[in-house]
Amino acid sequence: NSSAASDVYKRQDRIISYRIIPLIDLLEFSKLYTKITKKRVSRKTIAFLTYPHGEQDQFGLAQTVLPFLDKIRKESSKFFVEYKINKE
Repeated sequence: NSSAASDVYKRQDRIISYRIIPLIDLLEFSKLYTKITKKRVSRKTIAFLTYPHGEQDQFGLAQTVLPFLDKIRKESSKFFVEYKINKE
């Protein structure tokens, strides 16, 4: 189905353009940093570190990128649960 393939390519493009993999790393590091120092890393800082050329600001991060990341995480966890069930 070309529509499904097109959706996959669009999603891949968004994963790359939103820099989802580096963002996940940075968010995990931020959690660790917060736990150790008791100081929170701001969305502004996360946006700057993830998008140093200004591709997204803290509002774009909060309104566009993070909801997309949540959606990807939910779909991924559903995939792994289904894989585990099918494997057993």
